[in-house]
Amino acid sequence: MKLNILIVAFIILAGACNTSTPEAEQSEITKKNATEKSTTPESKFEEIIEMTCLGKTYTEHDQQNYIHYKFSIKNISDKDVESIRGRIVFTNKKDVEIKSFVMAYTNPIKSHEQTIWEAETIFDQFMDNENALKSMDSKDLSCSWEPIEIVFTDGSYMDTFSD
Repeated sequence: MKLNILIVAFIILAGACNTSTPEAEQSEITKKNATEKSTTPESKFEEIIEMTCLGKTYTEHDQQNYIHYKFSIKNISDKDVESIRGRIVFTNKKDVEIKSFVMAYTNPIKSHEQTIWEAETIFDQFMDNENALKSMDSKDLSCSWEPIEIVFTDGSYMDTFSD
């Protein structure tokens, strides 16, 4: 009996210390999320580089199979870019990841200029995700670039590891 009274008293005391309402707590969470979204490294990178997948093709050459990709990379910043690194992610219409790979583009891109980059990956016929990517029409795929690092020609850089 004494234990039950002690527990009830503790619950009442804990409730009295919590002066915020659920609405106020939700408002604080919403504010925090908005702040985090606006200052994420990805949002900073998006102010510098725009990357778009222009298409993919499949080829067989010397008993090896490849998936070829064509990307548009646009430097939308006021600084010349020396190189970029990131992760390319292909997803289906349901936003399920089909394939991803790490990329590096090491040719300079002048401020406000665009370049075309062609890449390829070796096709593994025994991997379900590879077969799905090969067989999917480009209109059924989404492609995104998750930045890792941008190096500028002046020697400065930004990466997802530093704050």
